[in-house]
Amino acid sequence: MECSRCGRPLEGKSRRSIGNQNFHVQCFSCAGCGKLLREDRTHIRDQLLWCEKDYRRRFSEACFSCHQPLTGEHVTVGGKPYHTSEMQRVRQ
Repeated sequence: MECSRCGRPLEGKSRRSIGNQNFHVQCFSCAGCGKLLREDRTHIRDQLLWCEKDYRRRFSEACFSCHQPLTGEHVTVGGKPYHTSEMQRVRQ
C-alpha cells in the first residue's frame, strides 16, 4: 500500500486514513497551511486535504461586508450575502 500524497510505501501501523486514501502521519497535512490534521477534522476537495479553517476560507461563500466565510445564519440582500450580524451593523 502506498501513501496517497507522496507515493512511498506505507509500513507499520503509523498511518492515517480518510475515505479510501491512506497517508503517512507526516503527509496527512492541510494543503493550505501545512498543519498536521486529525482524521475527524479533515475535508477532502479535489483529492487534497484541508483543515476546517482553510477549507472554509477557500471554498465557502464570503460575506460581502467583512469578506469572511459565511457560517451559520446569513442573509442575501440585492444578490449579495451577509452575516446576519454584519447586516444589522450596515443598517445602523
